[in-house]
Amino acid sequence: MPVPSLNNLPPKPTFSEIESKINELVAELTNTLLNLDSLNVVSLTADHVDAGTLNAGKVTVKLNINNGGYITIDSNGITVNNGTKNTFRVDLNGNVTAEDGTITGGIIRTSATNPRIEMTGNRIKILYDADTWIEFNPEYLTGFPVINFHDGTRDFYVGYFPSVGAFAIDGVNGGPIQINSNSDIQLNADGLLKVPDWLYVANKVTNQTLQAALDSKAVKGASTSTIGDHNHGITTGRYIMTYDSAGNQLGLQLWSASGSHSHTQN
Repeated sequence: MPVPSLNNLPPKPTFSEIESKINELVAELTNTLLNLDSLNVVSLTADHVDAGTLNAGKVTVKLNINNGGYITIDSNGITVNNGTKNTFRVDLNGNVTAEDGTITGGIIRTSATNPRIEMTGNRIKILYDADTWIEFNPEYLTGFPVINFHDGTRDFYVGYFPSVGAFAIDGVNGGPIQINSNSDIQLNADGLLKVPDWLYVANKVTNQTLQAALDSKAVKGASTSTIGDHNHGITTGRYIMTYDSAGNQLGLQLWSASGSHSHTQN
């Protein structure tokens, strides 16, 4: 593309020659402005640039800050530099690296569809599908954090419950809670292990409750039922010789059966 120039005028041009040259110069300038290309533009300074497509091997955006920060777009992706070091990078595969910074957003998702992990507000939710998920909620119960497990119909919560004043596992909508171990299970507490009633402690194999097992046992301090006479196998009316601890005979004693009696259970 030609470069506009005032050359080729005679030393003392006539008005007609000047007019012709100006018209030629206007035409060349118009053509240049309408058809800017790499032959015409070496450096461009502007407050505003509109472009449909900007093609460049590397684009560097200088920021108006004292330490010379900049943003670079090249074949490696996008890089943000604060004038001292790179603080944020996104490569062409979508990998994001943020150093010493904070990423803030309404919803952050690992995928557009399930399974995925969502971070929104102050919660983290791990979804298998829309009905099966785990959610970490720091304010479920008026500022008390819980972990919520949802299986489509039931909810299980692990966290601190102010209503009972304790850390708890709660199956809100029913369903069993099972603890398995290939070794021992130990429950250690400085206080008591409490259950609502012995009726709620049962043998897994027989399903017999602890209360039923206790009911079948003797009661300490209670008396047995009365039994009849008892002679310990010796016929009543016989005489037996008695001895002291040294083996000396003490004499004969008439044996009789014990009368009806009961015993106190220990």
